[in-house]
Amino acid sequence: MGKYRLSIEDHNKVIEVSKNSSTPFYIRGLGYYIDNYPFAIVDFNKVIALDSTQLDYYYFLGESYYFSEKYDLAKDALAKVIEL
Repeated sequence: MGKYRLSIEDHNKVIEVSKNSSTPFYIRGLGYYIDNYPFAIVDFNKVIALDSTQLDYYYFLGESYYFSEKYDLAKDALAKVIEL
């Protein structure tokens, strides 16, 4: 089991007690970003719902959409990076 999988499991536990904090969702999303774009997309969207001011959140959301071949959604998320 890779270290990023352990990180995902650890952040699942943190999220259980910190559902309104963007950081554990972001870090878990980065873990998913390695090989599970659909799950990463869910987490990055949650992160943005909690804190829409961080360009990194939109960047990784856009990248996840891009690698999932959802190009219009990728374009929208990456345009937000430029806007911020």
